[in-house]
Amino acid sequence: MACRSTTECVAVDDTGQQVTFNPKSPGTPAPSTIDSGNGLSGIACPSGTQCTAGDFGGNEVTFNPTSPGSPTPHVIDGNSLESVACASSNQCTAVDSSGNQVTFNPASPGSPTLVQIDPVNIPLAVACPSSSQCNAVETGGSEVAFDPTSSATPTVHQIDGSFGLNGVACPSTTQCTAVDANGQQLTFNPNSPGTPTMTTVDGTDNLSAVACPSAIQCTAVDGFGKVVTFNPSSTAGATPTRIAGANTLEAIACQSTGLCVAVDVTGNAFVSTASTATALVSSVDPSAVGQQMTYTATVAPIPDGGTVAFTDAGAAISGCGSAAVDTSTGKASCRTAHTTAGSHSIVATYSGDPSFSGSAAPALTETVNKASTSTTTSSANPSSAGRQVTFTATVVPAPDGGTVSFKDGASALSGCGAVAVSSSTGKAACNATFESAGTHTIVAAYSGNANFNGSQAAALTQVVRTSSTTTALRSSANPSVAGQQVTYTATIAPNPGGGTVRFTDGRSTLSGCGSARVNASTGTASCRSTYKAPGRHTIQATYSRDSGFARSTSRKLTEGVKSSLRLKGRPSAKAGAGHRQTGLRQAFRRLPHQCPAERRRGAAQQKRRKRQRHDSGRQDPNADDRTQQHRQEAARPLRQTPGHGQDHAEHEWNTQRGRDRADRVPVAALR
Repeated sequence: MACRSTTECVAVDDTGQQVTFNPKSPGTPAPSTIDSGNGLSGIACPSGTQCTAGDFGGNEVTFNPTSPGSPTPHVIDGNSLESVACASSNQCTAVDSSGNQVTFNPASPGSPTLVQIDPVNIPLAVACPSSSQCNAVETGGSEVAFDPTSSATPTVHQIDGSFGLNGVACPSTTQCTAVDANGQQLTFNPNSPGTPTMTTVDGTDNLSAVACPSAIQCTAVDGFGKVVTFNPSSTAGATPTRIAGANTLEAIACQSTGLCVAVDVTGNAFVSTASTATALVSSVDPSAVGQQMTYTATVAPIPDGGTVAFTDAGAAISGCGSAAVDTSTGKASCRTAHTTAGSHSIVATYSGDPSFSGSAAPALTETVNKASTSTTTSSANPSSAGRQVTFTATVVPAPDGGTVSFKDGASALSGCGAVAVSSSTGKAACNATFESAGTHTIVAAYSGNANFNGSQAAALTQVVRTSSTTTALRSSANPSVAGQQVTYTATIAPNPGGGTVRFTDGRSTLSGCGSARVNASTGTASCRSTYKAPGRHTIQATYSRDSGFARSTSRKLTEGVKSSLRLKGRPSAKAGAGHRQTGLRQAFRRLPHQCPAERRRGAAQQKRRKRQRHDSGRQDPNADDRTQQHRQEAARPLRQTPGHGQDHAEHEWNTQRGRDRADRVPVAALR
């Protein structure tokens, strides 16, 4: 017998008939004759549309099990064929009653060559795990491994010295399992069989056939209607199970580890579906609201498919309604986080599949407590006065609501009395600016809600340092003119928002500018000053710190002050009628103020000019007499002079006065 899938198996009988059926619901399938001349001894189905059977007359017959029709048997061996195995749809191998193997293409069998593999014993069963390896077991308790494509004579190995071997199955090229007539199984490596250990799995009853759907599971049937499943790698025994109504079972096929089909000599088929048990565990119990956790269901034996549904009090847990079972571990998992506190009844139900029955785990009571939370705070620490600092509180696990209050000691930080917590990150932030240097004790407290307990972070000591500043100084007019108002502006960076600036000229404080207030919005302070005389002035601005901002002094600024006196016209060599020229067309205006030093310098210059005029010996010998005459006239009271009007006398006076003033003006004022 052979099973092509979990829903289709094919069996043959000794009257030349085949019957195809669904092992899950076999019903009463109708057999069809595919070989009217001989009884069929074995069958293999390499694909979903092809099965090949051998008969007792040495024929092979290939057919489509879903529509067998009346296929034609082909003679490939003059002896009775005992068993057949197909490595692929175009390569099948049969063993006969004379110790031969014959390999053929079922699509065009022709007349294949017989190869002797055991001249002494009769091979009763054959398995081909690959196209280059087949293994046969024989009546004398021996096994023979051979290459079906080679005509070489293989070596026969005795592996059971007491009983004949009736069946063999090979899940891989390095593992085969045979069963004997005394209820024993022997598992061996066909490449080096040695002397394998015989393990009793069915008392002393004759095991007639075996199937191994995996390397760790084989199922055998015996002549008394019993089936036994065992681990071929284990030496532990197994307990056979009698199938009700079964007679001598002569063949078995397993489509998976959970589905095997056996047939008996009276034409009955029996389906064995593996029962399962499901266990459920929680990764964290008790857990907390919002805490991630995992439920794990384990299905045993390991099924070849199916899903597990996880429910909480009968309602499907989100994302866990159909968790796939891992076919290598038998496990399915559900990762979730409960949103409400209390007791939760969790159940995991395995769906089953065509090979394995469904099962449900006993209910698991999960205790979910209000979340135990912890909060932490972080910031730029130390910080500078006047600079913004961000405090961040993190609530773990992230709650579904609530607020965090930030305090500096016992006082709430402005705007941070109830900051909402992000439900995705568990964070809440507070921006604060400290205006003065010092230390601050910051505490963040989470309020809690219906599902999360409140909590308070450990106090954080925030250190605030004095902020350094720079002072820049500029003048509204440099150079300026005597009598002109000048505005000095000091700019403090960063903006301290307060404080004062002292403006100095050398070592003296500028009048009215000893404590100019800093504009809170611009960070600037200004000073207005007017200079009456020309000269040079060294100006500096000094910022006095205010609540956390350090003192700073600007660079020295040199303010140049020019005279307001200007020359109009040019000296002339010509003298006007009745007027004595002094070398200037117009006199200078007297400066509003001259300091004593300037007066002394002017007097010295006047004396030098007089000496120079005297020493040079002017061409006009009467120049000194005229000068003396003018001075005498200037000393007399103003009066009318014959031939001259009053206007002329005033002009003479003003002319002489202007000359004298010009002699007293400092040289720097003439530039």
